[in-house]
This record gives sequence, C-alpha cells and structure tokens, in this order.
Amino acid sequence: GECGVHFWNCLWFALLDTSWYSEVCLFKREEKNKKMKKLLLLLAILPLFTTCNGQEKEQKTYWENGQIEETGNYENGIKTGEWKEYYSSGKLQGIGNYENGKKTGEWKYYYGNGNLRSVGSFNENIPTGNWTYYHNKKQLWKEGKLNSQGKETGEWKHFYQNGILNATMKFDENGNMIGEWKLYHENGKLKEIANYKNGLPTGEWKYYDEQGNLIETEKY
Repeated sequence: GECGVHFWNCLWFALLDTSWYSEVCLFKREEKNKKMKKLLLLLAILPLFTTCNGQEKEQKTYWENGQIEETGNYENGIKTGEWKEYYSSGKLQGIGNYENGKKTGEWKYYYGNGNLRSVGSFNENIPTGNWTYYHNKKQLWKEGKLNSQGKETGEWKHFYQNGILNATMKFDENGNMIGEWKLYHENGKLKEIANYKNGLPTGEWKYYDEQGNLIETEKY
C-alpha cells in the first residue's frame, strides 16, 4: 500500500546520500515559513503599492533581521515577471519568473555560499520537466524528469561528490518505483541490485561488497 511505498522509497534514498534528506527538509521548512508569513506580508505591502498605467512598481519584503527576503513586480496585486528570493543572510536563494501569481518557466536555486543547487522548470507553481541538482561543491548530484504533479518519472541518476555514479532508478508516470534499480559503492563497484513493481520490492535482490563480490541474495 501507500505506506509500503513510502517506506521503501525513504530507505533507498537514505542509502543513496543523506544530503537528500537535509535539502528536502530545508526546502519544506522554507516553503512552510513563507506560507505562514504570506498573508501578513501581503497586508503589509499592499498599502505601499503605487501604480502607473496598471503596472505595479518593484516591491521588496524583508526578513526580521532587515535583509531582503523577496523582490519583484506586481501587476494588479499579482506577482509577475522576474522575482528573486534571498536567504536571511542576504545571499541569493532563487531566481525565476511568475505568471498570474505562480512560478513558471526556468528557476535556479542556490546554496548559501552562492553555488548552484538546482535548476529546472515550473508550471503553475509545480516543478516539472527536467531537473538537475548539484552538490554544494558544484559537482553533479542527481538528474531526471518530474511529471505534471512534480513526482519523479522515468530514469533518475544520482552521483557521489567524486563524480562516480551512485545509483540508477526508474519511476512510472505516476511516480511509483519500478523496474531494476542499481546502487554503487563510491569506488564504482556494484553494491546492490533491486527490483520494484508498483512502488514495492519484488523479485530477486542482490548485494555486493566493495570488491564486487556477491555477498547476499534475497527474494520478495
């Protein structure tokens, strides 16, 4: 069932690279904080709007420490055009465009040190299409495609910071884990072969040591 899908999904990603968890938590925490402040920010900035032929001037919102949180334009009270998001440290966090108040087209996100974290596209606030993620030291971390609901689809690849392939995985059009997945040791040797069907483990699974020797086999 759904619980089983979540369990195996989390287990695999935990084996791949613990940094995925910290980034997901960071992203969710940032989104939660923004949603909590959205109404108060809107009420605070609406009286400041000045209009010229229906086009709002550039607006800025601020963190509690005085650093800029967001900057961009409004049209008739709706976010439009290019917007920039910042960390409370003042460093750029993300840049992209809004249309009718929703994220659209290509967006780029950055780590606090200025290095590129991810790049991909949005469609009405939902991440979709091809996305590429990078480790904090600029090396490729993972790449793949998201469906119209923002879920992984097709083949995804993860990489270690040394550039060695970490894992290959497959998802169906609904984001369920399917087919053969492979996990590799940091030296490039095969570490595990797993099989999934409709998001759940199936068939024969094989495990290998760092020298590439088969050490365990189990069936589901």
